[in-house]
Amino acid sequence: MLAESRKEYENCYLQQAYAPLYAAPWWLDATCGAGEWHSIKVAHTGTHDEIKFPVFVTKIRGLRSIISPPLTQWVPVMTSQLSAPLSLQEVLTALPAYPILDLTFKQGPDLFPPEHSFHSRVRYSYIIPPAANAASVRKRYNEGLRRNLKEADTLYSLEESDDINTFLLLCKSSYQQRGMKEPFWFSTILPIALNELKKRQLGKLQMAFENGKAIAGILTGWDERVMYYLAGGRSDTASAASAHALLLDHAIMEAQGGNREFDFEGSMHPGIANFFQSFGATPEPYWHVQKYNGIGKIWSLFQ
Repeated sequence: MLAESRKEYENCYLQQAYAPLYAAPWWLDATCGAGEWHSIKVAHTGTHDEIKFPVFVTKIRGLRSIISPPLTQWVPVMTSQLSAPLSLQEVLTALPAYPILDLTFKQGPDLFPPEHSFHSRVRYSYIIPPAANAASVRKRYNEGLRRNLKEADTLYSLEESDDINTFLLLCKSSYQQRGMKEPFWFSTILPIALNELKKRQLGKLQMAFENGKAIAGILTGWDERVMYYLAGGRSDTASAASAHALLLDHAIMEAQGGNREFDFEGSMHPGIANFFQSFGATPEPYWHVQKYNGIGKIWSLFQ
């Protein structure tokens, strides 16, 4: 990333009344690598607004690609004074026509979906907003979850941990249980992200133990308004699911204590979506946008 472009982005970031974790330059350095993320600048048609947003420029199977930064649910779009609604079409057409484009954007009243030249679909995150007290939050949990948490609280101990290697193994186990493979960046980026979050006291890794053995873990990060569930994993033992739920309940209560909403982040896996909703979380839509050019079209047929 060019130094001048980075300076412009950092100045824009500092001007935001509220900038999410995903927009922080240090977060982008941690998840993409310094110099591997790019700040895209767009002049908003018909206004004097200038929009900036970060993307990860990398290679997938040797193909030049523009994707959302790793561990980042949606790409933050920033401007100092957005005075008119913005179409994602304006944002996306500012990008180079690389073989692979795969980005996510948070929906909002000032952001319209792109035209048909880009394939877009709605996905959902799951949100628990701040409430008056913990009891009112837990009241929204379904009955089975409340019963499991009550039992889990007597069976497992929860501790903050630096054991990233065990956590990676738990995450890989979760992917395997769902018949999936972890993302290509997972093992390299996760340790760096955890280190940067802890250094700034903006995140933590917590593990659940049964008889001294770690059986579940979650990584959370936060900004002034939101706590994000960034990654999680559990063993394939029968007790690990309730231990995982206990960890999430504990994180939700921490978010409530800081007057933050808790964002489970998105999943299109039905079982995971149902699990998140068992906490009384509300679906919140965001856009997943893709476009393939040249050889990227052939690659996409096999995915």
